[in-house]
Amino acid sequence: AGNKLVKQLHNQSGQSIIEVLIATLIVGTVLTAIASGLTLSIRNTAETRQRELATNFAQEGLEIFRRERDIQGWRSFVESVDSTTYCLNELPENSAEFQSMPQGECSEGTAIAGSTLERNATVQQLSADTVEISITVTWDESGTTKEVTVVQEFKNLQAK
Repeated sequence: AGNKLVKQLHNQSGQSIIEVLIATLIVGTVLTAIASGLTLSIRNTAETRQRELATNFAQEGLEIFRRERDIQGWRSFVESVDSTTYCLNELPENSAEFQSMPQGECSEGTAIAGSTLERNATVQQLSADTVEISITVTWDESGTTKEVTVVQEFKNLQAK
């Protein structure tokens, strides 16, 4: 009877070290894939938020030009802007500030208050009755410059 018990125990197979290593490798691979997916998802969410913020800043810049066109009227508006680039990191609060905006792109290292983004407006007079405003918001992301650009044509609606 004792011999029979020893044979039974001997016939039962346990997990070998190879099986444990393979199972550990599979679990490790699955966990690595999940972690990579989560990292990519977090990075994409952060970039999407940054793009949304940049788009909002660009729209805000266009609103300043729209406001001034409405306040000043077409002729004064066209005379107050040159076909050039303006730094809009600080938005003009009134028409006097708008008309005295310094020309040129934002200097390196400047940013919109409370952010790491820069906002430039490029004005191009396409005709006496059409001005194109292009607002570009840029930021640095892991050593790469990213940007969002919003373009709108302003037309003299009084022209016939």
